Amino acid sequence: QPGGELSLLDLERGNERTFSSGVECFWLGLSNVQAGMGLSIGKDSEELSKEGPIWAYSERGMQLWYPSTIISGVSPVSPRTDCGVHYREEDPELEFDRELYPIGLVSSMGCIVRLMQKHSASIAAEVPCWDIEPKVQPTLPCMLRHLLLKKNLSAAAALAHAHKHDPHFAYSFEWLLFTALESKSSSTIQSERQRNAESTTSKVNGNPYNQLSMMEGAITILRPFSIFLDVIVSLARKIDSVDWPPLFAAAGHPSMLFQEAFSSGMLETAACFLVIIEHFDGIGPAQARALRVLEDSLSRKSYDLVGEILRFIRGRGKKEEETLARDQSHSLLRFFVRDMGEDSVSASDAVIMAKKLVHEHASGLLKSVSLHELAELARLASLDLQEFLAGEGLRSARLDNFLGTLELAYASLPPDLEQGQQDAEYLLPFFYEAGLSDWAVVLGTVCQNVEVLESLLQPDPTLWSAYKSVIANSDFSSPLSGLLESLEARLDPVPSPLS
Repeated sequence: QPGGELSLLDLERGNERTFSSGVECFWLGLSNVQAGMGLSIGKDSEELSKEGPIWAYSERGMQLWYPSTIISGVSPVSPRTDCGVHYREEDPELEFDRELYPIGLVSSMGCIVRLMQKHSASIAAEVPCWDIEPKVQPTLPCMLRHLLLKKNLSAAAALAHAHKHDPHFAYSFEWLLFTALESKSSSTIQSERQRNAESTTSKVNGNPYNQLSMMEGAITILRPFSIFLDVIVSLARKIDSVDWPPLFAAAGHPSMLFQEAFSSGMLETAACFLVIIEHFDGIGPAQARALRVLEDSLSRKSYDLVGEILRFIRGRGKKEEETLARDQSHSLLRFFVRDMGEDSVSASDAVIMAKKLVHEHASGLLKSVSLHELAELARLASLDLQEFLAGEGLRSARLDNFLGTLELAYASLPPDLEQGQQDAEYLLPFFYEAGLSDWAVVLGTVCQNVEVLESLLQPDPTLWSAYKSVIANSDFSSPLSGLLESLEARLDPVPSPLS
């Protein structure tokens, strides 16, 4: 039999504790004190904090023990229970693929380094080639699980704080919560799935899942960290909705978590809670909150998020249009959106209110000649520019003077000339087709579109003369000299030949 037996000899008590057999290699991890946590963890966990974990690779794969948690005479691989629920000694994240072999423990980074063979195809080589590729496996979920099983919350919290800057910190807690859910799937969660959907809300509010000590402990530790909301919503979006009640029974109601994220300015995180709120509370409350996120996203010009929120609202709406007679009432309703709290908005109303918010924002961009932002809003948020310019935009698109608007247009576009040209070329057809000739002249000048300018200036020689004179006597005469030459070749009258 390969490997040997790993045991711990306690000289003070005169006994020997056997951990495992068939051990090929083992490592001694840092204790909480050695890791320099600098946190008070309480007298009940003082003994545990001073001892480091023992890691071993044996015929059973990777294993972890804290010496004080192993009772003499009890096999460490036998099932044990916590609150009447069986847990395996082996941890799922340590069940390595047989093609991977651990070579060391990096305690300061909370990970195990392992190697794997990777086939490397080479045209020149006649025989198969193999590369050795290193990989890392986080150890934090496993260590936290062992501490939580022994009810050492303070020691687990100290361990989490010691690793809060690790790149896999958020993943570790997400995985820990996921495995806590999985460990209950065959008992508590499975039985709850068979109950009718009407009791879902009361389950979250009443928190009947108080037996989920592992999950509650993990969430108690995670809650003080800034990643708490992101971890909860990320896990929720990855699991089936039937598993949401036990998760939010421990973490808090989704509406409460949404408000916490929204108040903290975490709009992307708050938006992720909308689908979950819809599941628990219905479409109306979710739509009301979606409008709040939409309004703040527009003010921040986060147009990617605006597009996501609009798709959420439109996907739930049954009607895209309403009569103009309702505009005033919906305007008043939007006035109260921020203070609605648990109130709701119907799906059709939300569609109209969202459209009005976006159009009002686009009108503001138009008035300030923010061409790049307007192009981004149209591209990323699917703003229908043709519809907008035919309605609200038509009233906001009036220009005072050509040169002033041209200066603002150049200032609003990105310094990258190519990107600025692309924005102008994207917007030009919409303004041209909407009959907004003044805007079309400005945009045609920015992107130096000779064909469009010719069609606008050719009908009236006076217009062409005024355009040429203004450009020639402005600061734009040099950069636009090529444009003027092209237009002169097309629009200036050809002198008749001498007879």
